[in-house]
Amino acid sequence: MPDVATTKMPALCEKCKPEVRGSIFVSDGWQNVRREHITGSILTLFGKSLRFGVHEDGDRHDGIAIAVQLEPILVQAIAEDWNVGCMITDDAGQCRRARQILSLRWPKISFIFCFAHGINNLVKDVLKTSFSQITREASAAVNVVNNSVKWLRRARNLMNKMYGYELSLCSLCVTRWNSMQACFASLSRVKSALEMLARQCHEDDDFPRDLAVFLKDYFWSDLKRVERVIAPLSLASYRLQRDENTLGDVIKSYADIFAGFKQAPQYSKQLIECVEKRWKKCEQPLFMLFIQHTLQKIGSCSQH
Repeated sequence: MPDVATTKMPALCEKCKPEVRGSIFVSDGWQNVRREHITGSILTLFGKSLRFGVHEDGDRHDGIAIAVQLEPILVQAIAEDWNVGCMITDDAGQCRRARQILSLRWPKISFIFCFAHGINNLVKDVLKTSFSQITREASAAVNVVNNSVKWLRRARNLMNKMYGYELSLCSLCVTRWNSMQACFASLSRVKSALEMLARQCHEDDDFPRDLAVFLKDYFWSDLKRVERVIAPLSLASYRLQRDENTLGDVIKSYADIFAGFKQAPQYSKQLIECVEKRWKKCEQPLFMLFIQHTLQKIGSCSQH
């Protein structure tokens, strides 16, 4: 598959890019409609994302192979007068190893992982904790409704009857941003209609067993509690998906998540362990937090 031609840069970017220090180079993997695995690369400048190229993936995915694939793209960017100061990839598979290899060959470039992707991985960790039961039940119920013409139509009829409009139920997907919060919220906002659906049809021979949770009080109370606990995760995910972020945003995001999880005594121990596991990988934010904390202590001591 031939490489896609580089997008024509705006005149301002073309004029300024040699003088700009620290253009950000981002690379990630996708799958096209032909189910081919490809590596897409973009450059960010002045808060704008510019497509740099698309390249076909090889059949090896070890750290050395990924580094060998990424380096020519980086060399091409530098050859086109881009002053690359940072290269970002996700943290899946051997990407961390590839960044370590490239950092030795390019010591003046910072190689870091995508913090938004790290938040998404944190969501996956959370799904495996005490939330696993409510997550499994909510996901199964939504899938049954969405995948059945009969039950979806009945649910929508009740929504129209009770609210005057229809609302969709969002499926939970561990690789989709904020899908857990969206799934739980979509169930909660049509609670009465779903309860009525279960009460009217639970004696039918073909009533799906997964929809019986709509009649359980614990299901709705747990759903509300869990949605409130994971709210900081959703806010952090939305914040870190913006084009213009700083490491300060990362620090605030993890601090908000930690504070939110700490307010849930029933789940706090497991959830905080998930945060700390991911937090330990964030070397740059930890360094900034150390400096900030030290300066605050010095300022506090000088006041006394």
